[in-house]
Amino acid sequence: MSDFTRKTVEVPAEIIEFFAYVHELIETEEDSAMTESDDLLQTERIYGGLSDRRRKIYDFTWFPASEPGERWEMRLFADEIDEIGSGYRKTQHVKAYPR
Repeated sequence: MSDFTRKTVEVPAEIIEFFAYVHELIETEEDSAMTESDDLLQTERIYGGLSDRRRKIYDFTWFPASEPGERWEMRLFADEIDEIGSGYRKTQHVKAYPR
């Protein structure tokens, strides 16, 4: 596994919008949000999916516009997705890897 740096980053509007959408998919139990996968949920700069159905954990990889030389990975519980998507959570902990 490659080296990574732990960062706390501000969540931009595009990610808030994406997670609002993902939260809606979770709430309505859409297949794309309820099927274990690493890429069923995606947009231009982020992809991911359900990694642990029992615990409702989702993994995402984000390619931030602000840091073009990095990719950021995050693991979130379904309620954390709601916190980001609702705009309640303004920052997020990520693992930053060089591209």
